[in-house]
Amino acid sequence: MTPFMHLLSPLLTLAFASGAASPNADGLDADERRMIALLGNSVSIAPSTASVDAGAVCEAVLQPGSREYLITHGKGAGGRLDITVAEAKRTPAAWPKSDAPPVVMTVPGRSVLYLHRDADGRLVMPTQADLEQSVMVGFEPGELFLPITSDPTPYEMKVKVWDLHDPTDLEHTGSMKVVARDRGTWTVKTPAGDFDCRLYRLDYTGTVGPASVEDTTLVFASAKEGVVARIAGKRVSAFLVYNTDTRFAFVLDTPRRGKGEKTSPTGDS
Repeated sequence: MTPFMHLLSPLLTLAFASGAASPNADGLDADERRMIALLGNSVSIAPSTASVDAGAVCEAVLQPGSREYLITHGKGAGGRLDITVAEAKRTPAAWPKSDAPPVVMTVPGRSVLYLHRDADGRLVMPTQADLEQSVMVGFEPGELFLPITSDPTPYEMKVKVWDLHDPTDLEHTGSMKVVARDRGTWTVKTPAGDFDCRLYRLDYTGTVGPASVEDTTLVFASAKEGVVARIAGKRVSAFLVYNTDTRFAFVLDTPRRGKGEKTSPTGDS
């Protein structure tokens, strides 16, 4: 979340921590460069002077339809993800009552992310269903899926993990310190074309259940296609307990198509 496939972070701390590595000439630090390299030879990036509106980027992510991504690193590398976005038929019981209607972002067999823009215009995720681990994860306040500011002020996020099939079974609780950074504008060359993107970095430290977590996610997102590329701790979004220290990266291969269908909380039509 995390875990795009926010999906899962490790029991052990990750190698790509939010360290103080010195930036290179292009403004990226060593950890960021190593993570971006996991996108492989199908992707290249370069600093851009283009104006990319953060609000328009959030709206592009929320546009209904289906996009196909190439998995460049991690489980299923060389395969594809068909990620769909659709209006939610209903929301989990703990959904914030004052917030805007949500959409669901579904990765079949992997994860369902509930997303909306909050009162400050940020794209946040209060809830995620992890289909691989059969759990529902709640974040309070909602996890930042895309920050729209460059303010790196940390915030505390409570995490609760329930059995997906028994909402009375609270399996784990914990809290995370989250730091969100806007890392500027980049031109990203992908199999689907070239896109001017904002690069966002999200760093997580804390504990959830038995896990000690230290993790970083990078997201390239455009005002045309939404998420163009993502590198995370084996996750699309931010679920933080069960898996090993493995990176997961994917890049846009086929642009958005169709309007999508309404989707239930477990990804069923």
